[in-house]
Amino acid sequence: MAPVTTEAIAVSNLSKSYATRALSQFDTQYAMVENAGVKLRLLETREIDRYPSNGFLALEQTLRSRRQEAVALARGYAMGTVFAIANPEAAVRILYDVFPQTKPTGKDEATAVRDDTRVIQARIANWKLEKAGVKRWGESSEANYQAYADFLFKWNVIKEKVSGNDLVTNDLIADVNRFDAAKVAAEAKAWKP
Repeated sequence: MAPVTTEAIAVSNLSKSYATRALSQFDTQYAMVENAGVKLRLLETREIDRYPSNGFLALEQTLRSRRQEAVALARGYAMGTVFAIANPEAAVRILYDVFPQTKPTGKDEATAVRDDTRVIQARIANWKLEKAGVKRWGESSEANYQAYADFLFKWNVIKEKVSGNDLVTNDLIADVNRFDAAKVAAEAKAWKP
């Protein structure tokens, strides 16, 4: 749940008849490409690694008038993240149970679970708090948002300078983190299909 950059660059020699190609996608997409048998070589992305890429958006009025619901949503997401980090295979199997349409077709169950566990493991690297330089689930680093806004302005993606602290709030984070992460991780590790 910590804001992280999931975009990077991978390079692969797709075929002898083509020159080397570059691919810029989300972390999970690289795992899916490799699951399909194409070996990728990730390129250095240190400069953009901490740029945010996902999160929850809400109007300030909504956060004031529906604070409890916003906290509950973010806490549930945080707990799910802790669970998935602790037991990615369980997260995949639970996803298949709750949303059977997500289970790949044309693969036996063991292959599907193995492949999708690789995909979620690619995401886990970017879910970890250390990656975003934060200490609590859901926390946004104003410095990371500022660096990203500056990058967007520099390359004319946005036309006006924006302050990182105008883009995020950490006002709900103390409430979001009112759960026992160690207990959730232990439950995940003990989960059996």
